[in-house]
Amino acid sequence: MLDSDRRYDFAGWVDITTINERDSVLQDIYRSKVSDVLIYSWEGITSQPLFYIKLKNAGVNIHVLPTALQVVEQKIKLRFLGSIPTFELSSYLTIGGDFLIKRCFDFIFAIALILLLIPAYLLIALLIAIDSSGSIFYKQNRMGLHGKTFQIWKFRTMKTDADRSQKSVEFSHQWKDGALFQTKNDPRITRIGKFLRRYSLDELPQLFNVVRGEMSLVGPRPVPNSDVEKFADRHFIRYQVLPGMTGLWQVSRSNTDDYEIDKVVNLDVKYMENWSLGLDIQILLKTIAVVLGRKGAY
Repeated sequence: MLDSDRRYDFAGWVDITTINERDSVLQDIYRSKVSDVLIYSWEGITSQPLFYIKLKNAGVNIHVLPTALQVVEQKIKLRFLGSIPTFELSSYLTIGGDFLIKRCFDFIFAIALILLLIPAYLLIALLIAIDSSGSIFYKQNRMGLHGKTFQIWKFRTMKTDADRSQKSVEFSHQWKDGALFQTKNDPRITRIGKFLRRYSLDELPQLFNVVRGEMSLVGPRPVPNSDVEKFADRHFIRYQVLPGMTGLWQVSRSNTDDYEIDKVVNLDVKYMENWSLGLDIQILLKTIAVVLGRKGAY
């Protein structure tokens, strides 16, 4: 049917059954500059979200035959490809009007918060200087949008040799997953650092990351690069949107006793699939409740 429709130049078809074949097909699509892809069986695609986001970021329109209602996300449109009815999948928050709306909201809100919190910034800086020697701020490289590295800013809550002594702390504590290292009663944390972490005040300098466009107010939380090295291929979908100061995992962590990366990424993907400005505002309000309730922070 597509081949007989003069509006389309039918490039061919392929049966994808393994991840290796999927990656090969993606390369063929990139080289051929295909504009539209029609998927016969969405359930047969391995690592669906990652396959989806790679096509969308390449500017490829994705159509799914309506053989099943369960597709990658809720934002779908009924479109005809020639005479064939299909579901057209919209993009994540990396391109288009949604990204612009989110970016404008982030910039305006972050600037307003910085101006409002200037007295708090000065007070926290003074307390850190009195409590222990070292710099006021802590900077660390993190992976951001599309894998680009940036420096995340925090108020320093640990002793100056904290990074060098992390391995010994990891070894002395039981933790379930190989990534997202956190531990209670960390001996590296300073006295004022415990207070700042309890109320997430150490995260406030990241508002400057938001203004610079390196982060968003809401999005997947950027983790240390040492944890990223332990990620599987499917986990990197979280880097297809701007990382956030808070996210679904942060407001759900009171019910999360472990830090399994699969659970975190599942929440990240859920956020990416269902984004709206209202959802961002809802998560920000829940974050305030979580912080004031001191749930899951240490």
